[in-house]
Amino acid sequence: MDRYFSQAIGSPVLTANGFPVGRIVEIVIEPETGKIAGFLIGSKGQHVIAPSDIILWNESIFIDDSDDILETNEILKVREVLKKNIPILHNKVYTKKGLYLGKVYDIGMSPKFFVMTRIAIAKNVLGLFPYDEKIIIHNDILEIKTDRIIVKDLDATVRAKEKSAKKENLKIDIAANTMRGSE
Repeated sequence: MDRYFSQAIGSPVLTANGFPVGRIVEIVIEPETGKIAGFLIGSKGQHVIAPSDIILWNESIFIDDSDDILETNEILKVREVLKKNIPILHNKVYTKKGLYLGKVYDIGMSPKFFVMTRIAIAKNVLGLFPYDEKIIIHNDILEIKTDRIIVKDLDATVRAKEKSAKKENLKIDIAANTMRGSE
């Protein structure tokens, strides 16, 4: 079952024997591939846990011990992604033809494969009242840029309520680089 960004932020990080070592403050996602590069912990996100060090990710994140926690600049991929500063959450979403679909308000991730599986988007009235919510699966994302996310055209998106009603199983192709459009 997918975990959502909104569920993961603030989640406790525990060692295998249950000792608390921090809380998740940010999840670093590679915009080119959709893979999770790391989980930032600490009050200012100055420490990171690599996905390879995670034993289990459910309501909490479990690691072997506190030695799995590193300085943020010690993991090259995390440092590169943070330096690029390409946001996914709150970024505007457009179709390939230029139609504005809304802003990203949540990100679905696989706790087994550590990849982004979908984005949840909505338009807002006065920035307060969301409407026209949609779920876009990762295969339909063509490119993530600093100022926008480009997705396949509107017929590729599914309204959030329709998607949850169908309870469709998501197939994740972790081998392919699906984030770059080849169209």
